[in-house]
Amino acid sequence: MSLSPGTRLGPYEVIAPLGAGGMGEVYRARDTKLGRDIALKILPETFARDSDRVARFEREARTLASLNHPAIAQIYGLEDAAIVMELVDGEDLSVRIARGPIPLDEALAIARPIVDALEAAHDAGIVHRDLKPANIKLRGDGSVKVLDFGLAKAGPVGGTAMGSALTSPTITSPAALTMGGVILGTAAYMAPEQAKGRPVDKRADIWAFGCVLYEMVTGRRPFEGEDVTDTIAAVVSKEPDWTRVPAPLLRLIQSCLQKDPKRRLRDIGDAWSLMTEERGSPAPTRSTSWVPWTIAAVFALVAAAFGMLVMRRVEPIAPLVQFQLPIVEEAGAMPGALMSPDGQRIAYSSGNHMWIRHLGTLAARPVPEGDPIVVQPFWSADSRYLFMSSDGALKRTDEGGGPAQTICKLPGVLSGGFTDGDRVVFATVPGGIFTAPLAGGTPVSLFPPMGAYSLRNGALLPDHDHFVFMFGHPAEDKRGIYVTSLSRHEPPKRLLPDVSAVAYMPRPLGSSGSLILMRGGSLIAQPFDPRRLELVGESRRVVESVGGFSTSANGSIVYRAASPGRRLTWMDRQGNTLGTVGAPDQYLEVALSHDGAAAAVVRYEALSPPSTWVFDLARESSRRLAVLAIKPVWSADGREIVVATRDASAGSTTIDLVRMPQDGHGAPQRIVGGKLFVAARDISTDGKWLMYVQADPKTTKEDLWVISLLPGEQKPEPYLVTDYSETDGMFSPDGRFVAYVSNETGTYELYVRSFPVSAGGKWRISSGGGYQPRWRRDGKELLFFTADGRMMSTDVTVSPAFRAGIPRTLFRAPVFGGGASVTNHYWDLSPDGQRFLINTTEVNDASAMLTVVMNWNGADDLATAGR
Repeated sequence: MSLSPGTRLGPYEVIAPLGAGGMGEVYRARDTKLGRDIALKILPETFARDSDRVARFEREARTLASLNHPAIAQIYGLEDAAIVMELVDGEDLSVRIARGPIPLDEALAIARPIVDALEAAHDAGIVHRDLKPANIKLRGDGSVKVLDFGLAKAGPVGGTAMGSALTSPTITSPAALTMGGVILGTAAYMAPEQAKGRPVDKRADIWAFGCVLYEMVTGRRPFEGEDVTDTIAAVVSKEPDWTRVPAPLLRLIQSCLQKDPKRRLRDIGDAWSLMTEERGSPAPTRSTSWVPWTIAAVFALVAAAFGMLVMRRVEPIAPLVQFQLPIVEEAGAMPGALMSPDGQRIAYSSGNHMWIRHLGTLAARPVPEGDPIVVQPFWSADSRYLFMSSDGALKRTDEGGGPAQTICKLPGVLSGGFTDGDRVVFATVPGGIFTAPLAGGTPVSLFPPMGAYSLRNGALLPDHDHFVFMFGHPAEDKRGIYVTSLSRHEPPKRLLPDVSAVAYMPRPLGSSGSLILMRGGSLIAQPFDPRRLELVGESRRVVESVGGFSTSANGSIVYRAASPGRRLTWMDRQGNTLGTVGAPDQYLEVALSHDGAAAAVVRYEALSPPSTWVFDLARESSRRLAVLAIKPVWSADGREIVVATRDASAGSTTIDLVRMPQDGHGAPQRIVGGKLFVAARDISTDGKWLMYVQADPKTTKEDLWVISLLPGEQKPEPYLVTDYSETDGMFSPDGRFVAYVSNETGTYELYVRSFPVSAGGKWRISSGGGYQPRWRRDGKELLFFTADGRMMSTDVTVSPAFRAGIPRTLFRAPVFGGGASVTNHYWDLSPDGQRFLINTTEVNDASAMLTVVMNWNGADDLATAGR
């Protein structure tokens, strides 16, 4: 939470903000009881609402408060989810280093209290884990203070992992997970074992101290790179320039910077004795003889001649680095993430936000965007912008922040894209593949809408003309992965039969590369020659059980382990689990029959279009009703189900609403349809009216229409056609009102209108977002979901006039297995209004983590590489 000057937390009065970090905001405040200035570190609101996290936060703070040492910034206490800390004035060490190398005597005077502070912390069983110049303060009186032991974690300090992340999270890590495999800290000061995501102990602090000392006396970091990838590669594989280090400190710094922790200086307290001994040692004499220079010159000439004979230069290959990142709870259970082309950032989405995680920082941050419905985002080639579908348009937002810019209206549902020069190329379903100027403009079709195109993952080839993409089609011999040209009018060439996101990854040496895709739940590398546009070898399974992936242009991959699937779960009005239906699977929409005896469920199957299934809840059996059918709605008498379906014939883009006998016996009957997208929403209790959504591909906004189901009266009529999007229309039990969702305020909220509209009356129900409304059978209650997974209830009166109460939270839908909040809360209400059948997402420990692999050249098995 943000605090303004004058705000009081107990006896502490806020004076001014000091800064912000992964664990919240820090303020200068006045202790009115003791009459001294202090620092307040405020726990973020998302944490403060979690009692378990607050309790762990307080336990960690008490542990850190035990560090009573003159060179450690003191913790005074806790106050309303805030840490009360010693206020340390002065410049930090990074500012001093920026002015140039520090003379040896001055550097040793700074280093000694740092050693003493670390020794005291290690003796108390605490490891700092983020020691760097920015966390070291130089006070005006000459004293030194080590700050921000917030990455420290209490536990044994031997050569083992630092304990369970579930019982001892870090104070400044917003993910509250620091188990083995998770990178925390700043790349330039990470020990190699920390950069590889392995368990760390106090020797990681010793490494960081060596880095800080090196930087103090040389004015340069020992391990540097143009980006995070290069820096981590240098930490793992390269040696510092030892010629820059003053001779008295060479042995000490080399002992601290041993890449093998077993060979590293074991105890930080030994560092001071090494410094004392080395100060009295003479510097190594430097030869002034011409002989070494002559020998060196001869060898240089020989090396040059050899290079000319070989006629090629062998570049060193950066080592493979593999680590894991926890996904913040707000990020939901999406199947994958998007790595930027430069390999520096990862973006992933939830039902509420897009999040960006810089690999060199500790926390993910949300990307501001008004519309919570974000579909298939993708990065620009320069990694500066993130493109996404929002509010029916293709938009881009600067990854550094700022308002989103509209590129163009979307002619369909976005399914990925990429940029090249001053244009963006994107695909929609249905619609085709389009291009538009980056500055904004009207999209131009590159390919006609012959099926479901997907550009999930940027797949532009090195010639900046050809690209690979996925083409979905009902016909098995047509769907697959294709390659085609942006400039030439040549038919797309089918490369593989797989229906998968696809990316191209070049090899560091040579001109060939690999297509990266998913097959049977595994990540696959398929050798590919981008010049001849041909496969050049056998495909190989790289890692198994993958739920989603993305690649960068510099050879990095991010992937997420597959989750167990979705579970149809019965819950009561308190959110307690009452039972489940069937096994976990890839379920989407769910609709209960009016008698509660059956459920119509949409299920996705590998390499197949979505299909609608009917579950007999009493017999616990299921059968498929229709292929390529979504959005099921039961008829009033329960004998039929209306679905949205598309003709499976080649090239068809017609979408129809059809009614099918629910027992599977009898021919389907077309109700309405055509070239526009339509989806059924509800049928009135008297069986007369079908409410459906119709989306115009030219504007992409949704409108609510109705059509009579009585014989001879099937004529479509607009119900709500406005400048905004309206969806999720549901008839009240008496047929006099419709609950629906609209974005007329800029966010999707729940409303109620009279039916027909001419009867007058409109009421707004929600104030913080609302989706998927359901009426209780007696019409006295309206229920809906919020975007963050809360089931809301509103008492209503429909006679003689409509009146609604204030919505209240019944429960928050959980994710079984823990680790993230629920998105896509497809659900329905039992006839008695006491139970909810909710499509929840199961998450295990593996699927709650993102695995990042840097410098992968296509030759390693990611399941074993880096071990």
